[in-house]
Amino acid sequence: MFDRGTPEERTGAGALPPRGGHRRLRHAVRNQIEFQTCSLDELLPEEHEARVVWDYVCGLDLTELHERIQAVEGGPGQAPADPRILVALWLYATLRGWAARGN
Repeated sequence: MFDRGTPEERTGAGALPPRGGHRRLRHAVRNQIEFQTCSLDELLPEEHEARVVWDYVCGLDLTELHERIQAVEGGPGQAPADPRILVALWLYATLRGWAARGN
């Protein structure tokens, strides 16, 4: 559809050098059953222990972790996960005993 020239012509001045490694792709989840129109908050019962973990983690001072994040608005690359999410997942897994079993 678009004439991009031969590979030899594209490697001239201004062309980007080839990158090594496997290409990163987002794949379709073809076995997904349905889309749900609800918030994550609606999926957990009010008494679920994950809510207690999240409330606890939100009360922590994670400034040191936030300061290490180099991604900025308008900059290259994807934004990393919020440190609160990672700490909450680790703590929840630890409380459930999943971390000790290597799961």
